Amino acid sequence: MFAVLGEISFEVLGSPESLIEARDYHYAEHQVVEARPLLQWISSGLATLTLELLLHVSFVDPVATLAALEAAAADHTPRPLVFGNGTHRGYFVVTAISTVARQMSDEGDPIALVVRIKLREWVQDAELDPNAPPVPAFTPLGLITPAPGLATPTSADALAPALDFFPTLGLSALAFNPAPTGRPAPALSPGDISPDTIVRSAR
Repeated sequence: MFAVLGEISFEVLGSPESLIEARDYHYAEHQVVEARPLLQWISSGLATLTLELLLHVSFVDPVATLAALEAAAADHTPRPLVFGNGTHRGYFVVTAISTVARQMSDEGDPIALVVRIKLREWVQDAELDPNAPPVPAFTPLGLITPAPGLATPTSADALAPALDFFPTLGLSALAFNPAPTGRPAPALSPGDISPDTIVRSAR
């Protein structure tokens, strides 16, 4: 196997007769008064691969292979490109297909087709946020804390509003964390301490 583009495989006998890779490097040109323009680096462009394939009836079905490539171009889906040596080149979409019939039968059926396809690099980071937390495959447990002054629900009727609300947040109301009861602990407010008594530590 020479390479695999998603579910489309390129066998050794049908491997590309040529593989051309092109990549652009983008610079912004800034005009300067009474001086030559200055260039500012922006980013590396997307890679473009051009493959020229020979599809011959002796080792492949030219019509079926061409139809698979056209379907891959029509669904606009990025596919991983992996070579036979295990090198993963990234994700690519088919942007252009051109066909030349080198040999045809007396009935017009293709015997040998030369297919040139252009693959454009698809950067996954443009759609996926690598810093986003993973989405769990199950609904995590949620702790419900009643508001101050409200009793903990003990009946199914009292629990119904919570069950209706928390699933919309992706939480499961299976556990309760009642608010603490008893004498409140001492607490300070900003007005209890005079600013004159606040000093900066020497360390």
